[in-house]
Amino acid sequence: TGVLALREVQLLVARGDLAGARRVLAETGEHQRDEVVWQMRTGEVMLAGGDLDAAEAAFRRVLERDPDHAVAWDALAQVSIRRGRHEDTVSHCLAALERIYFLPRTHYKLGLALRDLGQPEQAILALQVAVLQAPQWAEPRRELDRLLRQQGRTSEAIEQLVGARSTLDRRLALGSGVSSEPEASDDRHGESPTAQGEGPVIYVVSGLPRSGTSLMMQLLQAAGIPPFTDGKRLNDENNPRGYFEHEAVRRLQFDPDCLRTAGGHAVKVIHALTEYLPAGPRYRMLWMQRDLGEVLASQSRMLGRSHGPEAAARDRSSLRRVFELQAERSLDQAQRRGDIDVRVVSHRALVQCETAELQGLIDWLGVPLQTETLAAAIDPALYRQRQSSAGADVSDR
Repeated sequence: TGVLALREVQLLVARGDLAGARRVLAETGEHQRDEVVWQMRTGEVMLAGGDLDAAEAAFRRVLERDPDHAVAWDALAQVSIRRGRHEDTVSHCLAALERIYFLPRTHYKLGLALRDLGQPEQAILALQVAVLQAPQWAEPRRELDRLLRQQGRTSEAIEQLVGARSTLDRRLALGSGVSSEPEASDDRHGESPTAQGEGPVIYVVSGLPRSGTSLMMQLLQAAGIPPFTDGKRLNDENNPRGYFEHEAVRRLQFDPDCLRTAGGHAVKVIHALTEYLPAGPRYRMLWMQRDLGEVLASQSRMLGRSHGPEAAARDRSSLRRVFELQAERSLDQAQRRGDIDVRVVSHRALVQCETAELQGLIDWLGVPLQTETLAAAIDPALYRQRQSSAGADVSDR
C-alpha cells in the first residue's frame, strides 16, 4: 500500500539509500500521483538526492492541490536556497509564514536569504523570531550572534547568549534583548517625511496574521474600492469569504513595480513588507488592531487544522513577544512616513458592528455610504476566537 511504501522510503532515506528510495517512489507513484503526502515525500527524496527540478515539480504539485500547504512553500524555499536564488527564497518563506507563522525553520531560511541579499537588519529580525520560537536550536542563535556583532550590537549579542542558558520564560520576562526601534542609520525611515506622491491613492490593508485584514478587504470592496488580487488563493475553512491577496505583493521589496496598476485599489500587504512600499504613490493604510490573545488563538486554530493538535499546543508566549515587537516596528515606520495616512482600526469593534467604528471608517474613506451597508458585509459568526473578560480564549461557535 501507499502507507507501507512511504515507510519504506523513509527507511531507505535514513540509511542513505536514495537510489532505493527513488525506485520505490517510481514503482508506487503511478497510483499515488494525487496524494499530497506522496508528492511531499517524493519532493523530499528528490531534494535529498540533488534533483532540484524534480523536487520543485513535486512540491508545486502539492500546492496545486493545496495552495495553503505551508510546509510545501517552505520546501520550495529550500530548493531556492540550493539554487542560490535568494529573492525566490524570501518570497517562498513569506508565502509559508502568511499561512502558518510558527515555523522557526522558515524564519531561519528567511534570515539567511535576507543576510545574503545584504539586508542585515531584516535578517536579524527574522533570526530573532526563529530563536524565540525554537530556543534550543543552535544554528539560528549562532547566526544571530554573528550578525549582531557584525552590526556593532555586541551588548545584544551577549544578552541573547546569556538568555540561552536560562528558561524561555525568563528571557521573555527580561525582554529578550530584542529592540523594536529601527536603527538610526536606516535613513529610509528618518524623521523627514517622504514627499507626498501623485496619482491615484493606493489603499493598503495590513496588520498581524489573523488580525482581520481579509475582513477589511471585504469592507473596502463593499465601499466600492476594488481589491488588488490575482484570485489564486481561494477561500477555505480559515477564511470562508476569501483572502483577497495578490501573489506579486510578496515580492514587494524586490519588485516595487508590482504596484504599478494598484492605484485606486485596496492592496493586502503582510506587516513585514509595509516598510517596502515604494515612494511615489500616495497611500492610505488601514492597520488592523486585534487583541493578541485572539490573534494567537486564531493562529493556533489554523495551525491545528493543518498540522494537528500537537503543533497547535506550542508555547504561545514566544509568539506573543514576536508579534508585539513586529507590530510596533511596522506600525511606527508607517506612521513616520509622510506619504502614508494611517488609520488604526479595532477588529473587535468592526465584528461587533459598532456604529462609531463603522462611521469613522466611512468618514475616513470619504465615501457616500450608510453604516448599514458595511455592517451587512460583516458576518459575526466568523469571529471564532475572542478574549473573555478574564482573558481566556472563547470560541463563538
